Amino acid sequence: DIKIVPIGDIGKPLGITSFVPTAASPGSAVEIFGGGLSDKAKVTVGGVSWKVVEGTKERLVATVPKNAKDGKVKVKVGKRTATSEGTFAVLEDDGGFGKPSVDVHHGLLGNVYVIGKQVSELPSFDDLGAPTAVIAVDTLDVPARDFKQGFPGVEADVNEWFAIHFRGSLNVVEGQAGEYNLCLNSDDGSQLYLDETPVVDNDGIHAPREKCELVYLDAGEYQVDVLYFQGPRFQIALQWSWAKDGGAKTIVPADVLFRPRDRHSMGPGQ
Repeated sequence: DIKIVPIGDIGKPLGITSFVPTAASPGSAVEIFGGGLSDKAKVTVGGVSWKVVEGTKERLVATVPKNAKDGKVKVKVGKRTATSEGTFAVLEDDGGFGKPSVDVHHGLLGNVYVIGKQVSELPSFDDLGAPTAVIAVDTLDVPARDFKQGFPGVEADVNEWFAIHFRGSLNVVEGQAGEYNLCLNSDDGSQLYLDETPVVDNDGIHAPREKCELVYLDAGEYQVDVLYFQGPRFQIALQWSWAKDGGAKTIVPADVLFRPRDRHSMGPGQ
């Protein structure tokens, strides 16, 4: 006799190990990592179906719908269902950190932390505990603006005294080596590191302010860490721009930024 095995019942047990970002606006793409997955999988969050646009046994990419709701991420493959431990939160597209990010390869990911007290400079991220959310951005281009929606918090939304560690890499292609003026405009403090080397320091409590540094960048890939913190509510700003060989200054574009390779370990799972 031939036994018919439902899709997904072959191989690894169905499970969700993580998903990123954990907070995003409608139109954004979310990666779901785990085992026993399939391109035939069905994804729901808060009882609302999401469209799966990519799928393998270990990774799904699904799009946040317009009618998205907060909730656990649920994946169904055949007759089996897996539910995430962490909760996804819907952000409003406010033109700031909530702008949709649709390319799961380019841009940066940011761990959002609650500082929990008033500070005058960037805190030690190692002392902040687990992040309250993981967000995705195509570029760092948040001009001075109001920020009232906040990020999802354990007890309440967080819209002041929070910090974000943006991570990824910068790829300078052959023919683009040269002297770059790297700039951070922020409200409040921010710092830029390339390959763990401090490059721009714009720390402290202050109104929107830009700091720049000239550096020579050879062709190659550089680890990017941008640290940022927001003090008192409700004004924010964070822009990372560059100018090559004395040329015009522009926002560092998404096509030269790449999300961390270990992003599967940044978000909560099952």
